[in-house]
Amino acid sequence: MPAQTFTAAYERHSQRVLRLCLRYGGGSMAWAQDVTQDVFMRLLTHLPSMSDTEDVEGWLVTVTTRLCLKRLRREKTVFGRVLLKLSGATGEAAPAPDALFELHERAKGALAAVQQLPPKERMVMWLLVADGKSQTEICQALGFSKGYVSKLVARGREQLAAMGWEVGDEAS
Repeated sequence: MPAQTFTAAYERHSQRVLRLCLRYGGGSMAWAQDVTQDVFMRLLTHLPSMSDTEDVEGWLVTVTTRLCLKRLRREKTVFGRVLLKLSGATGEAAPAPDALFELHERAKGALAAVQQLPPKERMVMWLLVADGKSQTEICQALGFSKGYVSKLVARGREQLAAMGWEVGDEAS
């Protein structure tokens, strides 16, 4: 396909791709611009093989979502881990944009709830939920006894539940 097709696709869809990246990137403009550039570089290489009937907008949303999820996994940011856990994303199926916005809002709410915990509970819950550490690993990292970490986890879960958030047992 001719270069003008790429230019037209960029002009028509770049703002939507950027907004989608901003949602995944927690509002970081630099992060979103980097991923947007990667998406359109992929489009540039993929355009010659696209048929005239192929849905460019759908292709862009799918590729944007996959690249954002891949980058979040690679960066292992706290926000990214929470968003990935909430979405249950495997990289195979991309969440719909509306679902993505809802997940982003839930992730922000979950992070805000954890921030309200007392310092020790907050630290333990970050390690448990966001970093995926086991209670044994938390004991080793913080130098606390198993009983104390278990008590902090129980208190953290209780306090989060009182705020309307549940931390499942799979986070143990």
